[in-house]
Amino acid sequence: MRRGHSAHNDGDLIKLTLDNPYEGLVIVNTKGIITYFSKSNEKIFNKKREEAVGKHVTEVIPNTRLHIVAKTGKAEIGEVMLVGNEEKIVGRFPLKKNGKIIGAVGKVIFYAPDKFIRMAAKVAQLQEEIELYQR
Repeated sequence: MRRGHSAHNDGDLIKLTLDNPYEGLVIVNTKGIITYFSKSNEKIFNKKREEAVGKHVTEVIPNTRLHIVAKTGKAEIGEVMLVGNEEKIVGRFPLKKNGKIIGAVGKVIFYAPDKFIRMAAKVAQLQEEIELYQR
């Protein structure tokens, strides 16, 4: 085996990364048509991959803005999105090749905003305590 290479090829590693069970990824082209729908999204959006790919993203994810990001090229990071009855923190990023927008990718960044808010409050509290000790 060559130095720096594993038994897995790059294609396998990319597929494993995209289909990891910890984050849902959706990729659309510039027309908003889903070209990739990760396995974990099947649970999040209650839709099989085969049913999602080839459809306009708003047919599968009604309140998404991913198709807009694919048109404007402007990323939307840390947005709260209602999925069913649950809020999720999502990121939407344009995909560019040679400076031209070719689509967009959306992913769930944080599944439980209430936990994120509690964590942020704890960080703020700890920061205040540090500042008190530094005086």
